[in-house]
Amino acid sequence: MSIVREKPEASVTNESVALVAGTKQSLPSTGILLIDVVRNMGADGDTPGNSIRIIMRKILDAQVPDWHLTAGAAAIIKHYMFDPRDPTNYYIYPPSDATSQVEIIYSSAPTIVSAGENISIADVYESVLIDYILYRAYSKDADYAANAQRAQGHYQAVLQALGLQEKAETAFSPNKGMVTASVPIAS
Repeated sequence: MSIVREKPEASVTNESVALVAGTKQSLPSTGILLIDVVRNMGADGDTPGNSIRIIMRKILDAQVPDWHLTAGAAAIIKHYMFDPRDPTNYYIYPPSDATSQVEIIYSSAPTIVSAGENISIADVYESVLIDYILYRAYSKDADYAANAQRAQGHYQAVLQALGLQEKAETAFSPNKGMVTASVPIAS
């Protein structure tokens, strides 16, 4: 869980979720951070539909002040809003009539494993996991004074590895250099 807290994309789930009525939606119980709302997926959750664009809530608040009212509820969602201060909730527009699903990508808590089971975090994090396990082991073994220093060394290796990976992902992202344009809100 510590790796996912530092790097949410280390444990990602991409799935169709049923919408509840209204504008406020929540991640499934294992969700810890919304990453994206991709597209409409129909009532069955298997029928790809229109894409869903992120917009700033204050723009919608200014242009459509009553957007939270369910009078205009629809099955097809056009926009979503996200506030990083509330990472497990997001808002949609128009309000959902609770008959459809959308595809979302979110960071999820890794599954708890027992001895002999596979860890749900990608293999690319193997060295980070090893350093984290060593950090925890040396932190708990207080009989030898040098273990505290060894523990901190492994923890620093974890943080450095996650930071370097993020730097590489940013440098080689397919979105790097993407042109953004402002798009008017379609009602």
